[in-house]
Amino acid sequence: MLRADALTNSLSCKQHDKFWKLVNKFNNSKATKFVQVIVGCTGEKAIAERCRTHYEQLYNSINVRLSLLLDNAATEICQRFERVRTMHFN
Repeated sequence: MLRADALTNSLSCKQHDKFWKLVNKFNNSKATKFVQVIVGCTGEKAIAERCRTHYEQLYNSINVRLSLLLDNAATEICQRFERVRTMHFN
């Protein structure tokens, strides 16, 4: 409760600088600037490699899906064109 009282007191006295110093002191004693672990990977190189493979797989899967979609669309257009051609020219 002492922490809450100190924060409340600094705000009620309009000591904004003191308030933020206390917040920083109370909350950031164990904080670091950088992530330590991502998806089980630790260390800068391992995390970077994990991100690279993740986004490589993501982008490749989009390209494959887009390619399949375009192939299906082209097939559908050709089939429709053929139906129209046979209806009007036979």
